[in-house]
Amino acid sequence: MTGLGTSVDSGTDSSHRDAALLIPSSRLLRKRLPLAQRKTGPPRVLLPQPRPVSPTIHMDAPEANRRASTPRSAAEPSMSTAPPSKPPVRSATTQLPAVPGTRSLASVTPFGWNLPGVHPWRSLWSTLVDNLDNLPAAWSVLAHGVCDRSSLGVAGLHDGLPGGFHIDETRRHQVRSHTQPPIAPADLLELPRLRAMAPSAMARLGRLASPYIHRAGDRGFTKVGWDEALRAIAAAVPKPNGKRMAFLAGEESLSIEAAYALSKTARLLTSAHVDLLPPSPPSDLEATLGAALGTPRSTASTEDILDAQVVFVVGTQLSTAESRARALLLAAKRRGARIVVINPVQEPALAQVRSQTHLPAALFGVRLADDFVEVAAGGDAAFFTGVAKAIVERKGSDTTFVHTRTNGLDHLSAALAAHTWSQLEAAAGCPRRDMEWVAELAVRAERGVTLIGTGLARHPHAAAAAGALANLHLLRGWFGTDGTGILPLATSIGRPGAQLVGVAPTHLPNHEVIGPGTAAELSKHWGGHFVPVKPGQSATELPALATQGELDLLVCLSAHLQRDLRTVQAFEHVGVRVFLDTVVRPSMALEGAALTVLLPIDGFYAQAGGATVHTADARIRFSPQVLPSLPLARPPWEALAALATTLDPELETALYWPDAAAIRREVATVVPTLAGIDALSSAGDWIQPGGRHAGTETSFPTASGRADFVPVPLASAPPLQVVPRRAPPVDSTDRKAVLISHTDAKRVGLHPGDSVRVTTDSGQFQGRARLITMPAGAVHVCLPEAADLFGDAAAQEPTTAAITRGHT
Repeated sequence: MTGLGTSVDSGTDSSHRDAALLIPSSRLLRKRLPLAQRKTGPPRVLLPQPRPVSPTIHMDAPEANRRASTPRSAAEPSMSTAPPSKPPVRSATTQLPAVPGTRSLASVTPFGWNLPGVHPWRSLWSTLVDNLDNLPAAWSVLAHGVCDRSSLGVAGLHDGLPGGFHIDETRRHQVRSHTQPPIAPADLLELPRLRAMAPSAMARLGRLASPYIHRAGDRGFTKVGWDEALRAIAAAVPKPNGKRMAFLAGEESLSIEAAYALSKTARLLTSAHVDLLPPSPPSDLEATLGAALGTPRSTASTEDILDAQVVFVVGTQLSTAESRARALLLAAKRRGARIVVINPVQEPALAQVRSQTHLPAALFGVRLADDFVEVAAGGDAAFFTGVAKAIVERKGSDTTFVHTRTNGLDHLSAALAAHTWSQLEAAAGCPRRDMEWVAELAVRAERGVTLIGTGLARHPHAAAAAGALANLHLLRGWFGTDGTGILPLATSIGRPGAQLVGVAPTHLPNHEVIGPGTAAELSKHWGGHFVPVKPGQSATELPALATQGELDLLVCLSAHLQRDLRTVQAFEHVGVRVFLDTVVRPSMALEGAALTVLLPIDGFYAQAGGATVHTADARIRFSPQVLPSLPLARPPWEALAALATTLDPELETALYWPDAAAIRREVATVVPTLAGIDALSSAGDWIQPGGRHAGTETSFPTASGRADFVPVPLASAPPLQVVPRRAPPVDSTDRKAVLISHTDAKRVGLHPGDSVRVTTDSGQFQGRARLITMPAGAVHVCLPEAADLFGDAAAQEPTTAAITRGHT
């Protein structure tokens, strides 16, 4: 038998054969981060014992944490060979000795001082310093609350999995927003001063502690009581019309309880204009996975990252988007897993990851990625199609799994044969040998997990990429067992749960498409009240309604309009704007409204009765109330009910919930996907409907019980496309940087730091050129700074761009 890092060559001495490592080419070697220094001689391979499937309802407990954090035996490697019955596999590339370097350090600077990136110990120290005035509250949030940002839903500082405590710069700032003192009323007296402040400085003014109102002509906000604020709203909207109302919610720190209350409030006021910010089109990735596998949800859990032998990381900026995922990958790497990153840009943070639980990694950092494959933007589908083609050519598929649990292998084989390698290379933006290298890694691994980032999920070609990934996993049988599956990440922990409970203009709770039948069925659950039967307008379409004077009332629940919408100024045409929030945001200072009302609500950790969230791996986690409520702040659902009954008193009974537990009981009835949520009541409680692998252990939730291979067309890319990013690379803070390949820069005569203008059909953006090593044909820009480049409608094709030298 051979290990993952070896190749099979019958004409070579076995000891040297097993010690050799296949490297596709010097080109890929330059891009691949150094691998482990391997000893010569045939490796000893032991297969791990199977782990029990997690039960449906759980409570985090010390014993469970102890078992989860227990490392594997040192003698147990995480990569095994292909089954002996299969023919030997070998890439048609050059054999080279193993590349030394995995044990080398990322830097010689202790704790990463003066280096880009984030060190968890530094983040923890900064968090404590930020909260010196309220340390007990900050510690309660960190130690007992579920992280309200990470889509993996970390419970407390440590959720029982390896990887150490979870804290980064994003969570650091988020904690402070929950623990800072109340805002001084004097800070809201001057609107011109507020408009001149940066959003971050405005949020640091303090927590909203009482209602405020601003009428046209006032210089600033006036502190009032709840009754006066609600009377002002009633007077400004004497004839409520649901078609002229809009409801927007920010996905950050959004609990399922608050999201459900917003969805129900909007629809009982006969408005279907309800949506999440930032805007996101319906996920083609989830739809494709649902069609192929019978379920759109993740088929892998966080534990599977640790149990996998190889982990593919696709289309994600783990340096900025999911620090917890990065920590889990590092823990999996220490267990022996191979981390393969497929991305257009090699993120600097992947070359220097720091861990708080491993002394060398804490001091000097370690390299995370074992292999880096550089693909063109949007080339993921072609790349994984090439990987599948190489697996089929090697006869490396799991024949038993394919024959007993899938449909359509013949059609897939014919489609793969029809794609020539030259076509795949052109579409993927990388050579054949790169695809064959990853195929060989896949064939050697019995357990594999793919981690899909939000960058890929938002790309117009996400459906094709999801289909190609599903095909790869089905060929290798990577479903239904521990250490296998596909895990798509979410932009925030609030989005998956909010979409399930109907915060969407086209869908009702439980992802039901809006229509007469589904609306009538929902009306039965909601006491016979009328529910709109037609879809509403999305967040990107609402500014046009506002400009046309077709909106009388805008209700925002912790929504960051200024950051997430490119045409936010259009809402100046809305007569009444109501903001339910914990802090002050720039959109509250927009001009033009006859009435602006600020209503204070409890933050995520101060909601009476606790809060629940839906994680990327389909867990529903309970976060207890760990902070006291401010005297005049109300739970989000209570504030929404007060607003609705002010406009329509007949809704008082329908929107009354004595506590958060009552909402969860109603959600369990209305949303079958969230069945069991009503059983959550204590710190550490969580459930995972469908189990760890979404019910794919013995069959797939399809009509036939089998999964279907997906035909993947090769899409053509424009000569130059613009790709949005949520943040610059971790080694930079320049959000106006335009990442451009050396080839494209040379074509237009650009040098590092030059002013560059990017133009699309939607608008222009002027930034500074940053030349990086990546395939030509794309420029990467940060949002919302470059939002004018992208249209408001959901893109069906990549956004074509042109670049020229800008004016300095």
